Amino acid sequence: MLDVTDGIGTEEAIVASYRAPKDPLEMLDHLLEGLTFLSGTSITTKDFDWETHKSLIATDRAQNVASVVTMGKEVGYLSTPSNLGNAPITILPKGWERLRELRTKSVNTKKAFVALQFSSDMIGVYDRVYAPVLTATGFEPAQTVHPTHNDKIDDFIIAEIRKSGLFIADFTGHRPNVYFEAGFAMGLSVPVIWSIRSDEAERHFDTRQYNHIVWQSEDDLKSQLKARIESLPFRPL
Repeated sequence: MLDVTDGIGTEEAIVASYRAPKDPLEMLDHLLEGLTFLSGTSITTKDFDWETHKSLIATDRAQNVASVVTMGKEVGYLSTPSNLGNAPITILPKGWERLRELRTKSVNTKKAFVALQFSSDMIGVYDRVYAPVLTATGFEPAQTVHPTHNDKIDDFIIAEIRKSGLFIADFTGHRPNVYFEAGFAMGLSVPVIWSIRSDEAERHFDTRQYNHIVWQSEDDLKSQLKARIESLPFRPL
């Protein structure tokens, strides 16, 4: 679970990339996901302040947060001991079922997202290795380094991660956005494959425990990546 105090996955960083919810129900989905970031492994948040956390549903009005919390209580997703704006919120079993539904939709897809440094050499690695290997193993690589869309790039990236069944994070260059996006994917229970070029294999403390593909050449990366994908316990639908 992404720690919102780690300097990369701060609440501000997370919500800055949110696509604005289209309706109150989508606001509630955003709130549920945001609460999991605030509570970590607990089912209950610490005191939840409507004003402080209004950005979780991409609103500038604390009253809107109150309305969404009330709606969450009415549909059985949430419980709070007070109608005031500074009280702990508990995600109820029905709320966790909704989160599982949202995350299951993400896993049941062929789409794969690759996060990496936006440099000419790494974009070349994407074109020559990541995209072809994903295609060969049944995935559809998201067009993240050559996007064709009219949205803000951060909105587009967050939307693509939400829809992805696999996430690949290449930490070559140690770009903060790659760390943030990997954490966001983990928070959505999207499977993550970690990789880094061998000359930059000194990884940050919070991620070094994960089994990275440490690659020396494009051919090396291609063979290791193919083997790692084929070892996954699921196949694209």
